[in-house]
Amino acid sequence: MAGDKTYATTYLPFGVTLPDDVKAYIVAQAADGVATVSEVADVPANQGVVLVGQNASVTSVALTLGTANADCKGNLLSGTNSQLTIDEAAKANYFIFGNGDNGVGFYHPNSTTLKENRAFLPAANVSAASSASGFRLDFGGEITGIASAIQADDTNATYYDLSGRRVNRPAKGLYVKDGKKIYVK
Repeated sequence: MAGDKTYATTYLPFGVTLPDDVKAYIVAQAADGVATVSEVADVPANQGVVLVGQNASVTSVALTLGTANADCKGNLLSGTNSQLTIDEAAKANYFIFGNGDNGVGFYHPNSTTLKENRAFLPAANVSAASSASGFRLDFGGEITGIASAIQADDTNATYYDLSGRRVNRPAKGLYVKDGKKIYVK
């Protein structure tokens, strides 16, 4: 869950249709720390997708088995129908979905286990020029997460924590400064 929406990925061996309050997206491009997504109407078999629930209070939904005809041509996501165990060195070959340092997106895994029926972004599908450690999601100009991290070196700036309390000396974490979310390293 992030903000007013719920996020997850899926990769299933059968096609499904979605309830009205859930949207599915494929990743069409991944470069410079941003994964550009495109909405699809349903979820075909063996296609990785990002699911977005339009209501943050909903944590599970019923997917309906059926014929799925969405065009997923150019989808960079892959996935697995069974749990995969990888070694430490192989972690660099995958970006898994999560809520990381820069918000909701794809990050290198912390674990050596890739869970079943989940989509992931293979590093081989990322732009060769990109050296990003993670990818925020771009929903047609609306990007999840934080655009960049900055150092807390402005001694006269007013910082607030995410509960709205004023912070005199911000440590590592998320804050609001001048009406914008920032990440202090």
